[in-house]
Amino acid sequence: MGVVYRGTQLVLGRPVAVKAIAPELAEDPSYRERFKRESQLAASIDHPHVIPVYEAGEWDGMLYLIMRWVEGTDLRAMLSSSGGLPPARAVRLLRPVASALGAAHQRGLVHRDIKPGNVLIAPCDDEREEDVYLTDFGIARRSASQSGMTSTGMLVGTVDYMAPERISGGKGDAASDIYSFGCMLFEALSGQLPFDRPTNVAKVFAHVNDPVPSVRTIAQEVPERLDEIVRQAMAKRPEERFSSAGALTRALGEALDELDARERIKAEPTVLDEPGAREPPTAGPTVLSGAASEPTVHHPAVPDVATVPESAPTVPEPAPTAPTPAPGSMAVTSLVRRRKRRALGAASVVALVAIAVAVALASTGGGGRSGSQPSASASAAARIPPSREIRSISSALTGLQTIALGSTPGGVSIAPAGDVWVSLPDTGALVRVAPNGPVTRFAVGGHPGVVAGGPAGVWVGGSSYGSLGRLDARTGRLAAASRLTSAPTALAIDPGDGSAWAADSTGTISHVDPGGSLTGQPARVPPPVSGLGFGEGWVWAVNGKVNGLVRVNLDGSGSTTTLNTDPGPVSVTFDQGIWTAHSAGNVTRFDPRPSHLAVNTDVAVANSLDAINAIEAQPSVWAISKKTQTLYRISTQPSAPVTAKVRFASAPVALAVARSSVFVATEDGNVTQIGF
Repeated sequence: MGVVYRGTQLVLGRPVAVKAIAPELAEDPSYRERFKRESQLAASIDHPHVIPVYEAGEWDGMLYLIMRWVEGTDLRAMLSSSGGLPPARAVRLLRPVASALGAAHQRGLVHRDIKPGNVLIAPCDDEREEDVYLTDFGIARRSASQSGMTSTGMLVGTVDYMAPERISGGKGDAASDIYSFGCMLFEALSGQLPFDRPTNVAKVFAHVNDPVPSVRTIAQEVPERLDEIVRQAMAKRPEERFSSAGALTRALGEALDELDARERIKAEPTVLDEPGAREPPTAGPTVLSGAASEPTVHHPAVPDVATVPESAPTVPEPAPTAPTPAPGSMAVTSLVRRRKRRALGAASVVALVAIAVAVALASTGGGGRSGSQPSASASAAARIPPSREIRSISSALTGLQTIALGSTPGGVSIAPAGDVWVSLPDTGALVRVAPNGPVTRFAVGGHPGVVAGGPAGVWVGGSSYGSLGRLDARTGRLAAASRLTSAPTALAIDPGDGSAWAADSTGTISHVDPGGSLTGQPARVPPPVSGLGFGEGWVWAVNGKVNGLVRVNLDGSGSTTTLNTDPGPVSVTFDQGIWTAHSAGNVTRFDPRPSHLAVNTDVAVANSLDAINAIEAQPSVWAISKKTQTLYRISTQPSAPVTAKVRFASAPVALAVARSSVFVATEDGNVTQIGF
């Protein structure tokens, strides 16, 4: 739907991709208006596997997009040269694309042209084979738009991957993208299109009327479960497909776990035949010994003040951490740490669960866990004049409101729905500030510290529910819990599937799926980890040390890369690049390239800094300093000047940035909203 050129962004001196939209679309007045509107939405997608849009506009009657330039190839070229891919490789390449698609859908954006040519593949400089990106949102539209056609009757998209409802004249929505993804996955696994017909008319007829073919009729090595995923994604009726791209991403993750398990078993078939080899631990003793080694968690009673009047469902127990296999033993116990393992017999699993429940009830004095659900109450928080907290403020900013919580906050985060969540370690509570004003307090017990909102809910560390808990963002009820080595010191959320990356006091970084299960191998970095961030294709950790920026791979291998940066990075965020705040008071901006990390900006801001935060496609990043009791707004332009300040009556301890305001928590127990 256009032509892509390689260009150079003169301000930053970096290569960019410039896409000129096809004239037949650009001449459509309704498309031109929608392009200008939707390109802003596309630029707001913050996901490591989505090619970021730097700029969009019109020049001399031509519509254009400016995006990140990626050196490499695309899935179309790869399939043309190699045919179908091995199942595990195909899923590894396309699962991140499904996650990226989920991030777009959460922003209300439908891609409408999912195909191999829009999946870019770039080589990596570490243990991973490549990075994968979803690109070309040039014909994307909001899911609320009324039609899949232009005003001139042109059906936009690629016929080989087009959903039946779009062919029939429907507007198409997220389910249509899932269908297109299913077609692409079919081709990646088999090397053939699902409906390969001699003419476009025949292809259109097949998409609407012909039954979905089985991948296994072409590629017998494809597991039945993976074949089922393709069939469900390509179901003729949208309501029979996956409910969301996030659900599709999770299904692909489970399929990949099973494929990896099969490969591991094939790679280690003779371990038990070696003289002196140790027998692998059986499923039963592995689980029971793990459960017995965990200390019993007693959940303190929480006063029921204006408790939400609904029965509490049984809460899943925190997932146990499997012990490390002894040297020389077959790595069977590591499978326990992978999510959704099906290697154990069903009868054994049922028996083990029954024993574990009996032991848990005996140790806690009986009764269910439903009583440990958080109680919700209208908060006693009071709104006070912002002038009581703000000592001075730049004229470009406005103090909108200050909420007195009565206790020093531990962390603050903004959930996708716009709610602001604040943890109060000293009182064992979480506070939710809704966009329309109501403040609700949830008693979670323990000492809740770090908090992070995401598409799967609100994650909190250090509550009475275990090392890490996930709450339903609407009800505040516990949805999942996990046991880590210790309470997390930092959290980062995958905006695609809502999973969490948690760093604890030992420097261990674990990946936790929305169900609370630990997945993959943990990464280890020198402690203490003071900040985590998810962006630009990796998880990033900072620990305040010399060369204290560490890049963590997303592939579950636990591998990391330590990068040469200014000393003392204490916090990390993302806005068209990677920004770090340093204890010495400077901020640094990096441009991640496939082969290296280029420093774009390094500027002194204050005597010391403690945290930095931003959101993509904004002209500023924000940093706080406890020492100066100040919030700083820093321009994203190359010189990165400080453009505004707010000085508080008390030291700021945490901040979270929204589209038009920033929330700052201070030591005196207040949270202040600053408008910009």
